[in-house]
Amino acid sequence: MRRAAIAAAGFVWVVGVLTLAAGATAVDDDGPPPPRWRLEPGTERYYVLAQTTVLDSTPRGGRTIRAEWRQEVYLRWIVGEVEGDSARVVLIVDRVRARVERDGLSPGGFAFDTASDVVPAGNSHAARLGAVLKGVVGTRLEFRMTPRGEPRDVKFPRESSDAPRGPAAFWDGAPASEDALWGLIATSIPFLPEGPSEAGTVWTRQSIAPMPNLGSLVLDKTYTDRGPRPNRPDIHDVDVETRFSLRPTPGRLMETTIEKQSGAGAFAFDVRRGLVESGRLEDALTIRFRCSEGCQVVQKSSTRLELKLLPDPAPSP
Repeated sequence: MRRAAIAAAGFVWVVGVLTLAAGATAVDDDGPPPPRWRLEPGTERYYVLAQTTVLDSTPRGGRTIRAEWRQEVYLRWIVGEVEGDSARVVLIVDRVRARVERDGLSPGGFAFDTASDVVPAGNSHAARLGAVLKGVVGTRLEFRMTPRGEPRDVKFPRESSDAPRGPAAFWDGAPASEDALWGLIATSIPFLPEGPSEAGTVWTRQSIAPMPNLGSLVLDKTYTDRGPRPNRPDIHDVDVETRFSLRPTPGRLMETTIEKQSGAGAFAFDVRRGLVESGRLEDALTIRFRCSEGCQVVQKSSTRLELKLLPDPAPSP
């Protein structure tokens, strides 16, 4: 269920949009080439992602429990060797600043900066979160990437398999989980069109997020190029719309129904440098879970993510 919550919220922890660099693409007599991620070994880019995720869970006949997660994640992308039609990419998390508020926590919630704060002693919720966030820093996630934005051969760090799981894991350490790390790739990298793109060009892509014991959450994304900016023709603003659907698994433990949904965003793609300069995603999803014994839970999730390219690595505290 936790994987469903992450995917449904559009959370995927860090939607840091990938910047891959490589040699310049020539323009031929037929007009401009298709936009592509540029793959150049040794290229290093820095991003900061600001995220707010709110999760409301309401059991039938019970009161709503709200949890809110705000954070800034500083990311580093390093491009390795190019082989065939893809390059090896390493993602490294350099710093996380987070604030968590939910029922049961002290007033003001829990705030933590991995660059300056010390993990609280004991086994409290704050201590567990602090330890997880500290453990995220330095995490290396490796995969291969095609110029159109297709991730392949993902290699998860060993620590991701030890991360908390289960319905409560989103607030007990989901950022270090394999689910969140995969979402980092699968949801955050805009898929580029097959051919040249201009104002009005539309293309689509479908991705699937597994929901253990329940089925899969299907994400259908539609991209629309608004064309180059008048004052910066190298920058194309692209709108993104996401539609969600469910594919249930036979014999699943719970019935799931999407009752409301919305998904919209945009990113600015630099066709000359072959990278995303900034991005924004906003998703909202309401899912009703029903068990065979008659229990029901309505889960409302919403996420806003804003990404920005930085000139330098994560700042000091």
